[in-house]
Amino acid sequence: MRFHGKFLITACALLALTAFMADASAVTISLIDGGITAGNGDFNYEGGGSVSGVGTAVPNENIPRDRYLIGSPNTGGTLDIEGWTMRRLAYSGGNNAFGLDGNFGFDAASFEPANTGSGQAFTNGNGNTIVDLIADTINFSGVAGDIINLNYLLGSDSGSGTGSANSTVTLTLDAGLGSEQTITYATQTRTGTARDGSTDVSEVYVSTGAYSTIDLTLQMNPGSNSTRSLIDDVRLTVETIPEPTTLALIGLALASGGMVRRRS
Repeated sequence: MRFHGKFLITACALLALTAFMADASAVTISLIDGGITAGNGDFNYEGGGSVSGVGTAVPNENIPRDRYLIGSPNTGGTLDIEGWTMRRLAYSGGNNAFGLDGNFGFDAASFEPANTGSGQAFTNGNGNTIVDLIADTINFSGVAGDIINLNYLLGSDSGSGTGSANSTVTLTLDAGLGSEQTITYATQTRTGTARDGSTDVSEVYVSTGAYSTIDLTLQMNPGSNSTRSLIDDVRLTVETIPEPTTLALIGLALASGGMVRRRS
């Protein structure tokens, strides 16, 4: 009976360790969420943005409407707001505005009364228009096996309601280092501004090594003429596990607890 008691205590310690490790392997951390201080995935605007590379263009600003945009067609024009940079890579013909606006599409008044909740990233134009939507670099200490999940809304707002929008996502870990990991996902195409799942986009990446930074670019491109391309509700999370040394130390502590009880 005495031996059985010792064995039972040790087994309990091992079960506790197993339960801890199972739980520790499912830690989910939010990297980009809706608020301005959480990556600004909802594209809120509270003033203080900046414009560069567009000559004498003056941004059109309306803070209660979460509106901040530039209309200059200059290739290379850049607009900076909280959490993001928008940069025009190519353009030709038609309405040339791009930036943030909360007065139409996903964030029209029917969804957010008075348009005071958030904006959305947009670019007007045609199939020759390309705008990069670049998130601020995220500092995060990750390990091999981390699961990085990206979710966002992609849609279009055109006069006929039939225009499509394209988005091509590039995710880079440890940009510029020997440990760099880069993946460019297949181009996604969506139509309309419904919030019924038809405009949702989800991408997943499993890291192959340790990393310390994450860079994210969503390239916007209208799929047809006279179309307003929209991106909104960006969410980026990582499912990670503690460092192996941390698990080992905790496991040793649990096992030691079982051994002490056995000796008593």
